[in-house]
Amino acid sequence: MSISLDEHLTRGSMTKEVQDQLIGARNLFFGFLKGIDSQFNIKLPDYVYHYTSVENFYSMVESDTIRMFTISNFEDRLERKLPLDIENQVKAHITNNDTFEKHDFAGMLNTALSDDHVFIQSNTPTSQNSYLWENYGNKGQGICLRISTAKYIAFLEETIDDFDLLPDYFKCCFVSYDNAWLNQFLEMLLPVVKAVDSKLNNAALLIWFFFLEYWKNFTKLPEPYEKEKEFRFVVSDNYSLFLFLCSQLAKWGLFSAEDSTAISDAFLTEYTDRKNKLRQALGYTQTKQSSFVTIPFSRVVDSVLIGPNSKITKTEISKGTNYKVKKSQVERILGRL
Repeated sequence: MSISLDEHLTRGSMTKEVQDQLIGARNLFFGFLKGIDSQFNIKLPDYVYHYTSVENFYSMVESDTIRMFTISNFEDRLERKLPLDIENQVKAHITNNDTFEKHDFAGMLNTALSDDHVFIQSNTPTSQNSYLWENYGNKGQGICLRISTAKYIAFLEETIDDFDLLPDYFKCCFVSYDNAWLNQFLEMLLPVVKAVDSKLNNAALLIWFFFLEYWKNFTKLPEPYEKEKEFRFVVSDNYSLFLFLCSQLAKWGLFSAEDSTAISDAFLTEYTDRKNKLRQALGYTQTKQSSFVTIPFSRVVDSVLIGPNSKITKTEISKGTNYKVKKSQVERILGRL
C-alpha cells in the first residue's frame, strides 16, 4: 500500500523548504533501493515451515495470530554478532555542527533496529529438518506450519504503507552464516556513497550505515545455528526509520537549510505517524519479557504437518482447532526421526 506525495504534504501546513526536504528524502531512499536492486539475486521459496508444539499451534489458531518479535527478544545470544571488516573503514560517529558533540550514529541505529523497528519470525525452507523437529517440534511430536511466502508478502503490502515499494529481500530472506557476502556488498557500495554524500546532506552515508546494521539481522555465527537453515519473515518500516535518522541529522545541523529545526520536526512527525500506524495495524504488544507484532494465522498458513513421532490423528488436530483448520489441511510427516 503506497501513499502519494500529495497525501504526505497535505498533513498540516509546511513551508516549501520543508516539503522539498521530505520529498527529497523519500526519493533518495526508494531511489537508492531501486538503484541497487539488480545487485541481488535472491530467489524466495514458495513455502516456508515453522516448527512448534501442538499446544502452541492450538494457541495460534485460537488467537488467529503468528507473533513476530524484535531481535532484542530472541534467546539467541549470538544474534548480530558476526564482525564485519568494513566497519573499521568508516567513521561511525557524527559531530553536531552547533555543539561539536559527537554522536555514536551506528550505535543509535543498531539499538533502534534491535529494540524497536525490526520484527522477525523464524522459518526454514523444508519440513524435513530433523534438528528443528528435535529442538522446536517437541522431539518430532509437534506440528510444522506450511506458510505461503506470497500470502505473507501480500498481506503486509495491503497493511503497511509503502511496503510494496520495498524489494523482497527487505520482507523476507535467508539467514547467512558467513559474513563474506555482506562485506563484499558494502565494500562495493562505499565508493559511490562517499562520492555523493556531501551533496546529499550526509544522507547517502546514512543509508549505507542503515544497510550495514539492517543486514546484521540476517547473519548468525555458524555454530550452533547453521543446522536451522533459517529463513526469516521481517516486518520493518525501513523508510520510517530513515525519517527518524534524517530528523537527527537535521537537529545536529547537518542539513543545508534555513530552518533546520522545522525540518527536524517535520521528519520526526512523519516518522512518529508511520510508526504508530504500523503498530496499530499489526497489534503491537509490549510486555516485561517481549515486544512483538502479529500477522493473521488464517491469512498465511497453507497447511499443517503432524510430526513424524506423533500419534495424534488428522481428525484430532482438526477437532482441537474447533475445525478452524480442516482435516484436508492436515498432513503427516512419514517415518521417524
